[in-house]
Amino acid sequence: MKWTNEPPLITLFTNSSTLYSSEVRERVKHFDLVLAKLDAATENDLISTNRPHKDCRDIKVIVESLIKMRNDMPNKKLAIQCLIYNSYREDFISNDNNENIKQLAYAIKKIKPDIVQLYSIARIPSEYFVYAIDEKRKKQIAQTFEEIINNDLIEINYY
Repeated sequence: MKWTNEPPLITLFTNSSTLYSSEVRERVKHFDLVLAKLDAATENDLISTNRPHKDCRDIKVIVESLIKMRNDMPNKKLAIQCLIYNSYREDFISNDNNENIKQLAYAIKKIKPDIVQLYSIARIPSEYFVYAIDEKRKKQIAQTFEEIINNDLIEINYY
């Protein structure tokens, strides 16, 4: 097959939970583009948002793994995807809280991805009490990211 334009990027989408493994990172680094999820940057937000398996590493290990992966793939593209949501329930804190947003920005600053994709819920979620943040809030979070990250080489988008 001959491509008429640029060939497609061979892309991997990951929840980032197994990137602590050097064997996994060794395989991942060969992809042209890696889309890595990072919805939380505090342990409490990781637990409530992602509900990780009991053997999943803590958030610090996940962030350090993303930093290592970025360093292992200098000529490839890395995008960090952040899903931010809100909650109707007072006993279920959403990941749209100031501490999580700030810690996400600091983590992204250390990871140094090429792209950050900030988005919210786009379809009916499995939990009735969570809902999408609005465009104004996405823009505010993107501005917070830009201020903290302060790196013109990192493209920050919100959808």
